[in-house]
Amino acid sequence: MLRTVLKLFVCLSMTTTLFSQSRLIQFKADKREFLRNVEFYTKDGTLIRTFNIDANDPYNSLAYPILQTSKNGIHTYDVSKEKNNKTQASKARSNAVLSGVYDNKDIYLAICYNLTYYDTSMYNTLGAKSTIFIMDSTGTLLNKLEIDALSSTIHEVIVSRDGKHIFLLYGDNDNIDHHAGAPMQFQIRRISDNSLITNELFAWKNNEWVKNYPFRGNYSSPASIHGYFFLQDNNPTSQKSLYRIYDPYQKKVYIRELDHYLRTYEFKSDGLRLKNGETLLFNKDFQVVPMGK
Repeated sequence: MLRTVLKLFVCLSMTTTLFSQSRLIQFKADKREFLRNVEFYTKDGTLIRTFNIDANDPYNSLAYPILQTSKNGIHTYDVSKEKNNKTQASKARSNAVLSGVYDNKDIYLAICYNLTYYDTSMYNTLGAKSTIFIMDSTGTLLNKLEIDALSSTIHEVIVSRDGKHIFLLYGDNDNIDHHAGAPMQFQIRRISDNSLITNELFAWKNNEWVKNYPFRGNYSSPASIHGYFFLQDNNPTSQKSLYRIYDPYQKKVYIRELDHYLRTYEFKSDGLRLKNGETLLFNKDFQVVPMGK
């Protein structure tokens, strides 16, 4: 039987210089720039609580023999005798992904811990599971989501601005190159009960528009405004962008191509207000398709 080992590490290295001292949520790194803590403050600068990233990792204190320990204190375990190991994986590793906090309007934070199993080459993913902590700006835990049936590691987590849903981007290849046979996928889940709203390929309609909107270097990271999630993919040839706005309440996707110079916009509850003053309504001026289509 193949020897199975579990390698744990936290792939977070941010310096505190990226975040101003006026923010309610701040990140603290050690001298080697490993991110260790998330701190939550009141508006007057009083520390409310600290979330220790390493101490809360559910996959970092497993009852297996330790093979080695990294410089930042993360262990490598031998789990070759793990019961009910049906994946036949030779290696597995844990990593943590922290959702971004971009300005003072972001009042929710997610920390996702992944446990991913691989073959001997560490290229082929044989399965993954994740634990996600969702907190508000005071550090209060809203929910802890357990997800056990993903095909690969979660690479990006985004909490909706209203704190009701979470967007999870995952896949076998960080490059997001669908022609390489490693498609990215995403899920939208309801935070309150961990129910699945949709699970889709990152490419719209199973790659039918990829020729016009190539992924490599031309997509923008998913984002959230109000209760929506949106994706923006750029076509460098035509100088146009394709917007996909996901509405988890109506379970609809609003889709429209816009000229590059109209990229400056303001989100409204029912549409977009463009820089030129024009308003585009989701249910009138966009193509509307049900989620999962």
